[in-house]
Amino acid sequence: MRSRFDLDPSQDYGEPTPAIRRIVEAWTAVDWFAPGRESDAGFRARRCFDEHHRLARTHLPEAFGERIAVWTQLGGWEEFVSLCERVRSPSSRWDWKYAALKPLCHAHSQAKGWRLEDQKPYARTVENQATPGGALFLHFGAQVMWAFNPPLDLEAALGKRPARDLEAARWYLGYAHMDVTHALEWQLAEQSARVEGNPFVPLLGCYAAGFFPFSLARDELILFAFE
Repeated sequence: MRSRFDLDPSQDYGEPTPAIRRIVEAWTAVDWFAPGRESDAGFRARRCFDEHHRLARTHLPEAFGERIAVWTQLGGWEEFVSLCERVRSPSSRWDWKYAALKPLCHAHSQAKGWRLEDQKPYARTVENQATPGGALFLHFGAQVMWAFNPPLDLEAALGKRPARDLEAARWYLGYAHMDVTHALEWQLAEQSARVEGNPFVPLLGCYAAGFFPFSLARDELILFAFE
């Protein structure tokens, strides 16, 4: 199950344009929730995560521990849903996305002077509430918003799965979508055509390898894959 986003080939985002296209292509190439992987997929996923963590710690060491235990887990929907519920639990004292990844992106954007409201030159105008496709940003009046939200029809793709499975899959996709948005924002703030050095790009490599990161604590993470 892959998402689709036909980025307008005529849209120019300046110096980062080639990197922007590469990031979008990486996201839409992910085959979500699919069992079966290449024999070296686990190795590639671990290598991608290690690179993510190394780069992230370089920029925001207080949010990323010096050492982190990474475990690989294979399983089915029961195990996947359990991991989703574990990291979503109100009793959990750690939220990887909001305690580490979001501050990482925000700090970089601030340091580079990047602001969403300044992206109007790259945004499509919304008229009569219609949403034009192919653009990263939309603007309605003075307001600028992200438009990168590739659709996925979970019910059609996953078939008659229990509502609990579909809800967990929908939540995880929404959470992972933050990673690709941060990757794009980082690249635009960096104003570079090279993705090397962007700490969010290696996370997309984990997904492409068929492994889903679940951060249980600041120093413990599981890379889960469907058998």
